[in-house]
Amino acid sequence: MLESLKVQNLALLESQDLTFDEGFTVITGESGSGKSIVFDCLDALLGGGNTTSNGRLLSSGNDFFLIEGVFSLTPLLQKWLKSHSIYDDDEQLIISREWRVKEDRIKSRCRINGTHVNLSQVMEVRPLLIDFTFQGQSSNLNSSEWQLEAIDRLLGASSSNILNDLKIAWFNWNKSYNILLETKLKYKNIKIEQNQLLEVFTELNDANLEDPE
Repeated sequence: MLESLKVQNLALLESQDLTFDEGFTVITGESGSGKSIVFDCLDALLGGGNTTSNGRLLSSGNDFFLIEGVFSLTPLLQKWLKSHSIYDDDEQLIISREWRVKEDRIKSRCRINGTHVNLSQVMEVRPLLIDFTFQGQSSNLNSSEWQLEAIDRLLGASSSNILNDLKIAWFNWNKSYNILLETKLKYKNIKIEQNQLLEVFTELNDANLEDPE
């Protein structure tokens, strides 16, 4: 799914374009050779880390660094892009994140297929792109989104029917609930009007007005 990774002004890499073929990819090397930088790049690109941890990726003597990843599209990604009105005609998902040092602070900007997005949107699309198994990171088992996806997979094709039945049941319940609220409001207004009419009747009755006939 990850087709390429581009970095600029990043730690020891300075400027590097990495491409990945289909199939299984292994990155090897001695301890300290920089293998983890690739994973740190992906993690930072997809919203991981914080200002301090991301700041150490900046190469010495520069005030900005850039990471860009190109991913092949899947139906789930296309659905997400469509729901956020983001262009997807190139059949690729391109995420770029740029960090700049301003007033001794590091600030970042994110784009997906050229459209500016916020970090929370990047975090939304992250689980649709890649799984990280860094030591010490929490397991996907704690994610409610992953749990729901696992249940759907377990149910198989029947999950679609169950979901449709649930949507219909929710629609009917919500419709009935709104009718109940409207009925309660009408009843309340009728009671208010009744009390007002009773007050007027009482005032007229106490006035002992004579019949003009």
